[in-house]
Amino acid sequence: MDFIDKIDEKSLKNKKIANIFNFDEGKKLLNIDDIRFFIENRLKGKVDVFLSLGLSLKNNINNKNKNIFDEIKKMFEDKNYYSRKALIDCSAEIGTLIHLKESGFDISKVYTYVSSPFVNESFKDDFLKKKDDEFRQNYLSYFDSEVDDFDQKEYFINNESNENRFPSVYPFFYKICKDILNIKVEYISNDYDSKDSNKSKSLFVDTWNVLDKLYKESSNLIFDIGPGNKLLSIIVSLYALFNKKEFYYKFETGDIFRFPEIGIDWDYQYLDELYNIINNYNNKNFEKIYEYLPKNIQSLYYKNNENLKEFFPVEMILKSYKERRDMPFGYGESYLSFIKNDELSNYIKYGIFNKWTHMWVGDLIPETVEHSQRHSKRLMEMTVKIIRIIGERNFLPEVDLEKEYVKNVNYRDLFYFLFGVALNVHDLGHTYSKFKLKSGEYFYVDLFPSLVRDLHNELTLNLIDDNFFDILAIENKFSKYSKTLNELFEDKSKEIIKAIKLICKYHRGYLPVDSKKNNNKKFVDIFEIDNSPLNEIVGSFEDDNLKEIIIHSTRWIKFIDGTDVQNDRIVTKSYHEMKKQRTFFDLIIMIDKFLKDNENLSDNDQLNYFKNEFKSIKNILNSENKNYDTIEKIANSIEENLYENIRLHISNDEIKKQDEEISLNVLSQINKIIFKARQFPHFDKHFAVNSVFPTWFEWSDKKNITIIHFKLIKNPDFKGDSKYINSIKENISEELNLANIRINGKKLEIHFDY
Repeated sequence: MDFIDKIDEKSLKNKKIANIFNFDEGKKLLNIDDIRFFIENRLKGKVDVFLSLGLSLKNNINNKNKNIFDEIKKMFEDKNYYSRKALIDCSAEIGTLIHLKESGFDISKVYTYVSSPFVNESFKDDFLKKKDDEFRQNYLSYFDSEVDDFDQKEYFINNESNENRFPSVYPFFYKICKDILNIKVEYISNDYDSKDSNKSKSLFVDTWNVLDKLYKESSNLIFDIGPGNKLLSIIVSLYALFNKKEFYYKFETGDIFRFPEIGIDWDYQYLDELYNIINNYNNKNFEKIYEYLPKNIQSLYYKNNENLKEFFPVEMILKSYKERRDMPFGYGESYLSFIKNDELSNYIKYGIFNKWTHMWVGDLIPETVEHSQRHSKRLMEMTVKIIRIIGERNFLPEVDLEKEYVKNVNYRDLFYFLFGVALNVHDLGHTYSKFKLKSGEYFYVDLFPSLVRDLHNELTLNLIDDNFFDILAIENKFSKYSKTLNELFEDKSKEIIKAIKLICKYHRGYLPVDSKKNNNKKFVDIFEIDNSPLNEIVGSFEDDNLKEIIIHSTRWIKFIDGTDVQNDRIVTKSYHEMKKQRTFFDLIIMIDKFLKDNENLSDNDQLNYFKNEFKSIKNILNSENKNYDTIEKIANSIEENLYENIRLHISNDEIKKQDEEISLNVLSQINKIIFKARQFPHFDKHFAVNSVFPTWFEWSDKKNITIIHFKLIKNPDFKGDSKYINSIKENISEELNLANIRINGKKLEIHFDY
């Protein structure tokens, strides 16, 4: 009940629930689906409703036979009197709002989309004018208080200049919503008129523009397509489908039917053929060439008073098309919707579009599984899935979220900003070759894929410090539509950079958040990496809220990064098979080349060791039953020895160097061979899983833990050993354990459901 306010708590007492939900009269059982629907809707928090206002309220109020007005009048006068039947009977719109509320929606505001005959000269029609006069004469006194609310008294007076005034029924609708249903109302007009074909043609573009604007203003907007004009219902439905929004329809029985969100999109192949022509729509010469265009392009426009107008929102379609060309797999749009500050959201969006995605060109370790732009996108999507399962309140850090960090940036948006940036840049060190040693000198790792893998988080920090790339847009904007980091945070920008670097550094499992642990990672010692616990490092920050955000972000990125194991990381089955085949071929060639290049060098024990181990790997590769696990174990052992040889090149012990040193070029050959040799199980591991996703969140006052339940779906094309599935589950569980995430003081654990 912590999720529900006191008013809702009363409505959820047993006797109230019995009135809300439908019973199966035959079985006398509560409809579980309705209860689940109610709870799901209630947990969405405050919502705003968009609907079209029709004629039914006016017609029913003026129908003396229905006696609806007397019942509503009684509700206005007596706050304790409530007639559900009268409200539902008075109009489709009011009935819809009541049924939505009874289905669990906590409605804050309703946006009423109003068109002719409410807001135009059609009111001069004698019949409507007469009805209007009767309505005002009988009921105007009830709306005196609303005149001040609207601050537009002329809308309540029937005169000859009634242009753009509220419909006479609107104040009545407003008062019912405000005084009886406790819902705010906002009025939005449009120029649609069924008697004017040109105005009808503009409705599509006008409505989509309105909805785009509302989505920026409303934190949670839902559509009801039942009441009002049916042409509007079609347009709103299309908007919802194309923008991955759910929408609702109320049947006359009162049942609410939900259309779930789905990823319908434009035919980009079709647009690709026409793009260059359509793109000239913004060209001043477009109208001159319109008559000569293909019919399928002409049909997208119409002429109104000799001016060319869009029938569909062409500009919006072209913008979407361009984004898809630049970013075919998306850019984490659903995650960015959590950031309410547009400047922060645009920073991440255009960072993805214009910088971070393209950093993966020339990835230093192409032998590994796909690990580029799609990886970050999947992490953003997984974050959204987790939020939807456990609730945003349980995902956010326990800080004063509404307090401002800097002007117009509160700590809620700051958390999503820092976390979103880290999701996109934490792995970019894979593409950077300069590792800065404690001495200040650089060790170039581009010849050593194992070092790139092990040091990539540290390399990310070096990359951030490199002004040549400016990957955080500290001084140079990602786009004309975004600001630099210095512009966003001014004198606190250095603090923000440090925060991003810490989250990126500590996303690795071997780096502790809470307390120092024994670390057997050889590269940590060789490269003198600071592995102090994060909660000690953040002590240098003065802002306690920021400290908690850094730690909280690091915990979540450790876990979420570990969940990205599904098979689309190796792209397709044919790609998977070809990559294994190519890696096998490359490995044989590289071993042969290494053995040939060093066949006359037999006086170096270390070199002989590597040669003998490579011969063993080659024998296994050429055998009938290729045991890739054995190959990986051999390669792993060789890597331990390799790192000791690399240590010599970093060490200051010149005498030991001269006696035992193998050249960096030879060590590089060795590293490339063993790195490839270790990839076969890695490829199969990622191919084994089709999908990993959270399913439900388990909370109990009787337990000192909380549990997030996940589902792991095996790839049906994978015919390998089931040990990979078990290994993946164990790895994800271990990542969550190391992250040590707590929700309301209870440690979060994971359970994989079958």
